Amino acid sequence: MIKIWLSVFIVLTFAFAVAAQSSLPKTVTDFFYLLPEKFFAPSEFTPGKPTLRAYRKSAIKTEDVKNGFLKIEEPFAEGWAEVAIFKKTNGKYIVGISQTGCGPNCLSEARFLSYENGKWQEITNEVLPEITDAQVSAAYQRGKVSKENQSGLLVYELPRTGTTIKIKTGDDDAPEVVLLQLEWNGENFVVKSK
Repeated sequence: MIKIWLSVFIVLTFAFAVAAQSSLPKTVTDFFYLLPEKFFAPSEFTPGKPTLRAYRKSAIKTEDVKNGFLKIEEPFAEGWAEVAIFKKTNGKYIVGISQTGCGPNCLSEARFLSYENGKWQEITNEVLPEITDAQVSAAYQRGKVSKENQSGLLVYELPRTGTTIKIKTGDDDAPEVVLLQLEWNGENFVVKSK
């Protein structure tokens, strides 16, 4: 009788473990739908008051699940965003979000989050190196961009393929130049040497 109970216990434990693992997000779209509401949520002015999931689904303009990449254009918002997942050396993923928009001022930012035990944690400062003014100036000099053509807006372009982020100039009045590249090493991003 003890063997039967022990066998039932082992089978149930295994079934619960499998069920718990299957509920974890596996694709970039799964992660996108689970992001906290402060990212990509309808405003009080959004017509029809869609559910959060329906609103987010309508905002997806490019969905490349195979490469872990989404391009987002929210209705009634100026600008765009990109969402990408990056695999860590331990097999888990982090989620990168790059948002760029104008109105009334132009702004671009990149943020990184981890999802553990059903909770999101901001990890941007842990995985993204600080980009100094000296690095930006040196990159402009390498690109032979004159001072009057240098943009104050830097855009983080998340990769659709690969794991390298491009930091580009983002001002319409300045030539687009890739200033720096950040390479994912499985734990954090490092500035790629030229």
